[in-house]
Amino acid sequence: MNSTEFAKQSENQNIFRQTLWVWFLTMVATRLLFELQRVRFFKENLALFTALLLIYVPLGVLWYRKEKLPFFDPSLNQFARSLGWFLLTALLVFPVIEFGNRYFLEIFFHQHYIGGHWRGISRVAFFHLFLIALPEEFFYRGFIQSQLNRVWGRPWKFLGAPIGKGLLITAFLFALSHSMIMLRWWHFSIFFPALVFGWLRERTNSITASALFQALCNVYSYWIVINYR
Repeated sequence: MNSTEFAKQSENQNIFRQTLWVWFLTMVATRLLFELQRVRFFKENLALFTALLLIYVPLGVLWYRKEKLPFFDPSLNQFARSLGWFLLTALLVFPVIEFGNRYFLEIFFHQHYIGGHWRGISRVAFFHLFLIALPEEFFYRGFIQSQLNRVWGRPWKFLGAPIGKGLLITAFLFALSHSMIMLRWWHFSIFFPALVFGWLRERTNSITASALFQALCNVYSYWIVINYR
């Protein structure tokens, strides 16, 4: 190994370690916010404080490194392209999810579709897009996945998108982070939609489509709760 290769390997190792530390410390801070819910002020503003944490931590790191934000649409044409990929993915994925979900809930939870309930959908959509999906995609697919791509690159192709180990590890960290905040048996399943979020980020070079898709997933989960008994 020559000096150039050694220097590159050392730099990649530093990026990997720093990225994991940023993720871990941010999760610790998020957990502390969760514990502070005993105080009414923190309970009422938990989502806002968490969103600010997920945005300002990577912003601070990138500012310190004097790096740009490489995960936003640079033009209206690019935004329209991201929107198109979001719509296409949603049209392909959600009919399959809804079909499977009906059988899953009936077989395992004996719940049946009753339909007709849309109460609070617009409020939930606004909340999840701006306080949940956008901050999480900013942190995970924007910052974490971009940094890990610097370490391992994107040597593979999947459905037209260049991908690498960074996508898989980011999806794993995303699922794990939910259990670090509040443990639930089904959190392992978050890994699978996170793969779609990561793929959309790579396919569009932006977090627009992944943020919209995650928000839609969250709104769909709410819709299930009010439409199945």
